[in-house]
Amino acid sequence: MDGIVIPYSQTIFESVSYENGQLTRAPRNDDDWHQLSVRAASLGEVGNLLMMAPRRKDDGDWIAIAHRFTLAAAAVAKAADAKDVDGTLLAGGDLYDTCTECHRKYLPQ
Repeated sequence: MDGIVIPYSQTIFESVSYENGQLTRAPRNDDDWHQLSVRAASLGEVGNLLMMAPRRKDDGDWIAIAHRFTLAAAAVAKAADAKDVDGTLLAGGDLYDTCTECHRKYLPQ
């Protein structure tokens, strides 16, 4: 989590923002968009790894959440490839919600 998931997800979560209906942050150039896409694709692969032993915690909710994580990361990558600001924001929100769901159930308190 510390090596890939946290830094790459933070990049995604912080990549696009609006304040009072005005866009305040977005990737500025092709390289920014490409780096965002690469990080999202990497997170998708992490989701796949989380479904494999020995990382897999169970065959129920863990697998379902990891699968949704992979799909959300792929949606971020697709939006970044299209340089779609709003799509990136929405897909990043889905990714965040998936992370939160997993943390609620599996993160030690």
